[in-house]
Order: sequence, then structure tokens, then C-alpha cells
Amino acid sequence: MAPVLRLRAPAHGRLSRGSPVAFVARRSPDDRRGIRWYNESGKLARRFVTQDVAGAWTLSATAVGPTVSRCAHANWRNVYAVPGEDSTGPMVTHGDFFTVQAPVTE
Repeated sequence: MAPVLRLRAPAHGRLSRGSPVAFVARRSPDDRRGIRWYNESGKLARRFVTQDVAGAWTLSATAVGPTVSRCAHANWRNVYAVPGEDSTGPMVTHGDFFTVQAPVTE
């Protein structure tokens, strides 16, 4: 069974984790592929990653019923000023990191 995120809607209207008022079941495989380049000392110098996600969300606790589709197609790269130090590499991103589409009804 797909993981279920339980959300609680307090009086102020924002959702938070807690006792279930609604269920959001998600089935979204997240496929990431990366290429890494290392310097002569064996430290990570740069990397390039692609991400493809395709799946669905539903408010049903049993993951049946109306669903919305969710997808992401993106990539990013890091070039590290100090190889091996994650904090020294800015991330340059491209693509669509998050799209949710409701079903078409007629």
C-alpha cells in the first residue's frame, strides 16, 4: 500500500501533521539519475542530476476514488568552489519541479 500522509485542518485553515481529518495517499515514483565528477584527490568537484516523477494523489484512505496527477521533470547541477564541500557549490536548476493536474470533467 502507498504511504499515506495524514493531515489535520485546525481553525486557522492551515493543514498540519496530526490526527487525520483528510487522507492524502500518494503514489509517485521519484527517479533521479546523476553524474558526478571528482578531482584528482577523490573529492566531489561537480555533479549533474535529472529527476522524473509521475504519480497521483487521492483523498481516499484506500487510494481509490478521485485523483489528481502529479509530475516533475527537472535537472540541476552543482560546481563546487571547494571540492568535497557541499556548501560551496551553488545549485543551478532547470525544469518543472512540481505540477499537479486535476482530472478533466465534462
